[in-house]
Amino acid sequence: MLYEFALRALQPRDLSQNAAISRLLSTRAVSIVPPADDPSPAKAVIGLVMLILNIVVGLFTFLMLFYTLHYVFPTLAVVEGDPPPTYILVPTSGKDTKESREAFIVEEAPEPPSEPITSSLGSTFSLLRSIGGFDSLFRGFSCFLANGVFGFVLAIVLASFVPLVFAITGPILISLALNTTWTHIVISAPSDKYFWQRMPRFGLMLRATALPTLLSFAATMFTQKAPIVLARTLLAAQPNPGDPNHAVLVLVLYFALSVFVAAPIHMNLTRVQASLLPEGEETIVPLDSALTLHRAKGREYMSMLEALMTFPRSAWIRVLALYAKIFAITVLTHCAIGALTAAEFFLYSLL
Repeated sequence: MLYEFALRALQPRDLSQNAAISRLLSTRAVSIVPPADDPSPAKAVIGLVMLILNIVVGLFTFLMLFYTLHYVFPTLAVVEGDPPPTYILVPTSGKDTKESREAFIVEEAPEPPSEPITSSLGSTFSLLRSIGGFDSLFRGFSCFLANGVFGFVLAIVLASFVPLVFAITGPILISLALNTTWTHIVISAPSDKYFWQRMPRFGLMLRATALPTLLSFAATMFTQKAPIVLARTLLAAQPNPGDPNHAVLVLVLYFALSVFVAAPIHMNLTRVQASLLPEGEETIVPLDSALTLHRAKGREYMSMLEALMTFPRSAWIRVLALYAKIFAITVLTHCAIGALTAAEFFLYSLL
């Protein structure tokens, strides 16, 4: 074979001959190849400053995009109730008499009612800023981080001696209290208590949220894996990251499955968790009155079916529209980051 011949030809035959040839080639290389220019101190400083700025801006963007928009905003939207309609007094006749002023009917006002706070990203952002300043945008982050670290470490430990399915579902079920506590922290008014002091009873969490949590996890995994498989089937080809048709189809399928499969199941879980909020806790958005109806029946939480059936059509439209806005912002942010990164490399190369 040709490569075998090349390897044999490159093997040393005479060490002294090879040393002489090496010295000759080294001398010629030094005389022919110009020395590389070392980066100037100013360019090195500029590069370091750009790196630090990229890390700071990137971390802030990641937290705002991944945490605030993808978790905090939808949670508030799911538990907020629609504002009650506005009513005006309408006389029973056209004559302004004593009888007509005393006898009146209540009729709905022709003006549309005020919109919920979470129907607008700007109003939700302003609400959070008005409650606790800039830090309120990341409310519950310590509990969120503890939940993620605890689940990750526990999954690694369990994976060494139990089947994979139990290593995955076990941490999810064990951290139910943390997950529910995070929901309560996000939707309720600021409290001086630490998040571990606000955890409900584990047995209650297990009965109320175990099934919705597992369904939400399954829907999330399906949404992440199914678009690639479906795109491969529809295009009758192997996934090719360079194929624009495949990339666009995966993006569209991911959006559709997220909005119509994963989001409704996760909304159902959030409403069940919100129904466990202790009585007397104030919320930062007007709480949907249906989330407290179970208390009149002497029960501690609402069922999955109740959470689904009591979610009005207007709220479905509002929350799904919010998910669409978040998805669009996510795509545009990634495009902007890619464009800025390319521009930085280009400008740095000109220095």
